Order: sequence, then structure tokens, then C-alpha cells
Amino acid sequence: MLKHLVAAALAVPTAYLAFVLVHALATTPLLDSIARMLGSPWAVSGLIDYSAGLLFSVPYLWLRASTLPAKMGLALGAIVLGNVFTVAAFIWLLLRSDGSLRTAVLPVRTAFPPIDSTSASRRTFIGLALLAFLGYLGFLVYCVQAQSFATGWATIQDDAWAYATFIDAWTGQCMVLTYILVREGRDAKLFAAALTIGLVFLGNATTCYYLLHLFLLRFPGWHVRDVLLWNDNGANVLLWNNNDVGEEAPLVPKTYV
Repeated sequence: MLKHLVAAALAVPTAYLAFVLVHALATTPLLDSIARMLGSPWAVSGLIDYSAGLLFSVPYLWLRASTLPAKMGLALGAIVLGNVFTVAAFIWLLLRSDGSLRTAVLPVRTAFPPIDSTSASRRTFIGLALLAFLGYLGFLVYCVQAQSFATGWATIQDDAWAYATFIDAWTGQCMVLTYILVREGRDAKLFAAALTIGLVFLGNATTCYYLLHLFLLRFPGWHVRDVLLWNDNGANVLLWNNNDVGEEAPLVPKTYV
């Protein structure tokens, strides 16, 4: 029942985003809009916010698919179509799951053995997340100094594509918020609340911070799949070197899932 309520709640911003995108396509040439957006730092920040959110949405959808064509289709859909596709796919993943909301969001029950924490894939992902985090924070500081938020917001509202970009980023943040509340809300309520506030005020800079937290502090040496998808329910605890372990150590796989 809960996952159906969450899916319905996520469908609201997704439907509104679809309406806004159709309106922008029908009324405003994209190239003209881009020229106007570049004249407003706050409008540009919406595009950066959306781009930073891809660091979560693209890997998450890629890892949820079981075949290469499906992985490529989901990743390309997220990049090309934005969060109207991403959140719709996330809703579909919730509804097709037979288990709880937590199982639908975090489906992996058996983690891979640890890998070298200095592997190229991990370093690349962490580097991109760090660059996006610092770059976006720096640009937000510039926005505050260069233009009042009221002026920037008026510019965003007056341009169909700038407004669509803002709603696109916001819709993606709704998905990230759902993920955070599901994963952290059970055992780390204050942390989840802090991340929620961060999403409201800093957008996907908070998403990048959370990714860095997961990869560097919480799951160092874990596979990307397990960092993003492992469900740390007690039923998933196995033996690691003859000791019971929880979320602090990777699990010995019986099968690769």
C-alpha cells in the first residue's frame, strides 16, 4: 500500500513536468530560450542542477536493468528525456515490485565481495560527484552575488524552457528524496531530515554530497551496484569471515543478482 501511495505522489510532479514540457515545445523555440537563460545566472543554475542530478539517476536506472539493451535504453532516456522519463521509470519499478517499498527501491539482497577502492570506475564516479558538488556550490555563491533571487525567479517564470528546466530538476529531486527517506529514514532520521533540508535549499548539490558520503564514508571498497541498491534488512545478513555483519561489510554472494 505504501509504495502505491509513494508512486501516486511521484506521479503528480511527473505529470506536471510533462505538461510544462509540452507547453514549452509548443510555444517557445529552444534556441531563443537558451540565449535568454544564459543571461540569468539563476536560470543557468537550474540547468546545472538538472545535470548534477544525472549522477544519481543514470547509474541507478542502469543498475536496475538486467540486460545491456535495457540498461542503455534507460540511461539514454534519462539523459535525453530528463526526469519525466526517469521518474516515470522509477514509478514503474516501484509498482512492478512484489515486496515492500524498501525492497522496491533497494532490491539487492546479496552483495558482491569487496573490490579495490582505488579502481578506475570508483575513482571516476567519485571524481565526477566531487566536481559537480564543488562546482555547483561555487556557482550558487556566484548567483547570490551576481543577481537577486527574485530577479532570477522572474526570469525563470517568464521563459518556458527555463521554467521547464527548473521543474525538471525539482521532479528529479522528488525521486532522490524518496530514495533518501527510504534508505535513511528508518535508522538515521536526523540525517535524512538534514538531507531533505539540503535538497530544498541546495538542490542536487545535496545529491552529490550524499553520493560522496555513500562511496567514501559508508561503503568504501563496495561495488557501485551495492552502494546504490543494497537492502540492509536483517534477513540479508550473512557470514563474513565467520562473523555476523551488517551494513558495515560486504556480503558473501550466494548468487550474483
